[in-house]
Amino acid sequence: MEPTIKIYVVCHKKSYVPKNPYLYPIQVGASIAGMRLPDMLHDDVGDNISEKNKSYCELTAQYWAWKNDDADYYGFFHYRRYFAFDPDLDRDDGWGNIAYDRISPEAIKEIKLIPSVMKKIVTQYDMITVKGRRYPRIVEGGKPLDVYHEYGVASFQHRKDLDITLDVLKEKYPEFADAAEEYMKSNVAHECNMFIMRKEIFHKYCEWLFDILFETEKRLDMTWYSVEEYRVMGYLAERLCGIYYTYLSKKKSIKCFELPKTLFHDTSPNEQLKPVFENGVPIVLSANDKFAPYLDVMIQSIVSNASPTRQYDIIVLFNDISEKNRNLIAWGARDKTNISIRFIRVCEYF
Repeated sequence: MEPTIKIYVVCHKKSYVPKNPYLYPIQVGASIAGMRLPDMLHDDVGDNISEKNKSYCELTAQYWAWKNDDADYYGFFHYRRYFAFDPDLDRDDGWGNIAYDRISPEAIKEIKLIPSVMKKIVTQYDMITVKGRRYPRIVEGGKPLDVYHEYGVASFQHRKDLDITLDVLKEKYPEFADAAEEYMKSNVAHECNMFIMRKEIFHKYCEWLFDILFETEKRLDMTWYSVEEYRVMGYLAERLCGIYYTYLSKKKSIKCFELPKTLFHDTSPNEQLKPVFENGVPIVLSANDKFAPYLDVMIQSIVSNASPTRQYDIIVLFNDISEKNRNLIAWGARDKTNISIRFIRVCEYF
């Protein structure tokens, strides 16, 4: 019987996910998003913690899969990060990523995101995680930075939160203490909460992980945390995942493996050039990121002077306008039901 492989691609916005029988896009934070992304799973159905997404990040998808779905192998990617199913692919950008501009056919071929290749690798192992990244920085005295001291280097992470998590782990699961100490002292990290696990291991991992996180959450004071600080449960889970991998890798009966991870800078879906309104006025513009401020002024002038009885289909042709600037420009028509603003990347068509 064919094994069931489900790799959930975690999305919080519209994103391009390649057609692949093993990839399952899932919207996280669906219960608090204000809109449901089409053509994907949602983490607020059935037994879920969708409302915790601002703190638990991609873990709300993991919890949903654990409680509501069934597979022989469970995996988790991000909308911008996938595994490269070629273990020998070595083109590190310095941050442990194999970077691409977009998820192109050429990129899919290079990372071997091909069902037959994926199946062959996945079914050989009990757990696959991200290839370890060695920290390039050092602390005083020339000592390599380790996993423990790296937590807190970023201003939005607090080492006391990690200390509390490790205390909870040792209280509830003392058999993991040695693996925790080993991983914390290591200068090689397994990042991003990305993995593929055999069903039995995945379920045990989730029981272990969420038991620790729910207790840790009770002990943390996040009252005055910023948006970035509030993502703490996701940050802590990354470290716990590394501990779990370290623990499993010591067991001779468990087959573990590591794969490189990719980073796609732009995963916006390919827009179809079809009219938004039946009798709308088409307005086609072209610009690059340098001219984005002038484009914004022009579009805001159109929005301000548009007739409320007419419909306007504004299309901006571009190659390199940043996502931030695209969002800022589109924001100007957010409350106008008679105005649509779309950005079409022309290199996708020529």
